[in-house]
Amino acid sequence: FKDMLVLTKMHMHGSEHNCAVLKKAGVRYVVLYRDLRDVAISYHYYVKGTPWHPEHPRHKNADLQEGLRVFAERMLDGYVEWVRSWERNRDPAMSLAFRYEDMLQDAKGIMTQVARHFQLSDDEDQIARIVEANSFQNLSKGRAQGQESGQSFFRKGVAGDWRNQFSDETKAL
Repeated sequence: FKDMLVLTKMHMHGSEHNCAVLKKAGVRYVVLYRDLRDVAISYHYYVKGTPWHPEHPRHKNADLQEGLRVFAERMLDGYVEWVRSWERNRDPAMSLAFRYEDMLQDAKGIMTQVARHFQLSDDEDQIARIVEANSFQNLSKGRAQGQESGQSFFRKGVAGDWRNQFSDETKAL
């Protein structure tokens, strides 16, 4: 990584070992995580529509509530540990951590922090162009946030929708 600008997306855990490797290499990084209740909904819809996914057989015929139950029983603990591992082990001097929900509320502010963290230009116009190019509306081919498409990876683009989707039983689970 010496003298390189590298962008990679990983789903690795923030174990002591992984964080030590990043620190030793001098790699700056950003950890982005999302409300796990919204993750559960997105996961169900994504897996339900992805026949090659190993969990697809458990979701393909499930309604949302059943899919959420399956997620809670099979996946939730792993997702919780993923978030906690980064909270425990990340190097605050070499990393930033953001919630997806914060990015939705202030994408320009978050991206300005990210640009500064990576010692890149924080020019307001450039940040605004980057945010616009990666907005939900552009990535979803013109849909507004909240306009759902169950067939798209960019399904709805809102935070907190779990409040509208979770049954009382699912909330308790």
